Amino acid sequence: MIYCNNLVKTYGSITVLKGTRLEVPAGQMASIMGSSGAGKSTLLHILGTLDQANSGTIKLNGVEVSAMNAKELSHFRNQNIGFIFQFHHLLPELTALENTALPAYISGQNVSKANNRASELLDYLGMKDRMQHKPGQLSGGEQQRIALARALINNPKILLADEPTGNLDQHNAQEVLRLLLQLKAEMNMTLLLVTHDPNIAVKTEITYTMKDGVIVDSVKS
Repeated sequence: MIYCNNLVKTYGSITVLKGTRLEVPAGQMASIMGSSGAGKSTLLHILGTLDQANSGTIKLNGVEVSAMNAKELSHFRNQNIGFIFQFHHLLPELTALENTALPAYISGQNVSKANNRASELLDYLGMKDRMQHKPGQLSGGEQQRIALARALINNPKILLADEPTGNLDQHNAQEVLRLLLQLKAEMNMTLLLVTHDPNIAVKTEITYTMKDGVIVDSVKS
């Protein structure tokens, strides 16, 4: 599950999050909508432990991560959370297989074991014939599939996505959404995504609307 309460985040004199509260039950998929500057991405990054709030509580799968130090957060994040971003952030000098396996390498896994897991994921996502290609040789949709495989390499129970379809055409956007829904069903993952697309949000079980740093509405499908 994903839970936060009374999150406050400031950057200098600017308060971005103003006592934000949100909850996503385990195994469900939720979305956050709202205009640019509402605080959506900031909230997602804090929930993913990539940034820290000034105050408030965060619990992920029952663990209060808001009480952890930087080293503990880094380990928890690597083992429990997968991330997908609008821009793929793939390393151009690495192959699809190597980009996928990178978080496993970082966690200290055996290289052969990590590569086998990466190969399985890329095959599962329809990238079997592209494993040795580098990002510059792949389409935007193919790169996002690699980013998705990379997010899954350490078997996370929580997947966070920041505009995962925002840089894709309609066909590839729908395909990424289909894969996310399939993953939720088959791997019992908890998913939270930020999106501007109501056609994406309507497919999720809970849609939160954010405005001026707070959640102002939630709708369950």
